[in-house]
Amino acid sequence: MISNKNQILPLLSVTVERVEYLIVWRDCNFNSSNPNNYSGFEKMLVYNNEIKNYASFNLKTKIYYFNESNEALEFIKRKKYNKIILITNGGNDGCKFIENSRKIIGNNTISMISCFVATNYLKDVKKMENVLLNSRYCDCMKDFLKIVCNENLNEMKKLQKTIEKKYQELDKSFQFKEVSENAFQFPKFKQEGKFEDLNFTDNTEKKSSNNDSNCLII
Repeated sequence: MISNKNQILPLLSVTVERVEYLIVWRDCNFNSSNPNNYSGFEKMLVYNNEIKNYASFNLKTKIYYFNESNEALEFIKRKKYNKIILITNGGNDGCKFIENSRKIIGNNTISMISCFVATNYLKDVKKMENVLLNSRYCDCMKDFLKIVCNENLNEMKKLQKTIEKKYQELDKSFQFKEVSENAFQFPKFKQEGKFEDLNFTDNTEKKSSNNDSNCLII
């Protein structure tokens, strides 16, 4: 017999906390078929999983993996009212993917290109605003994620300079565009409000020949 009626239906209190940052990581090498035919492909998968676990357990963020651009861009359109951090592999039009994603986000927010051979991408990266380069020659992914999730502009500038000096060992003329105030601006970010008030019309459709379409993460 239950003497205390409160025991029949325990009262639960649940607090739901919104994940403030979403990391969209597009990398065609997440495809287990090894589409780019890299030797050491298994090591790349192990490394990517290590970063995923690090972000999940140490940072208030969530990583979404995509192995092709269209699906990733569709996701960004649906999540554009969040703070979105971009990571992509350098190959398979990685720079173009960042450009198209930023049109949806509405700003040149901080992004990372990850690659195996840094010299293949130094020329492209130094032309881009608020883009850093991670490689086996200079692995800075964990530092990048930690700093970006704290929106620390000064620390990001210091990290950029550290990486820059490292890559200058490969190319003396290499120089990033200095991280700007735009790096941590997410103009479409919604802290509060009603879901029905959000507009998911694709305003980039006419400006870009690439892709289409659209939900807020709680």
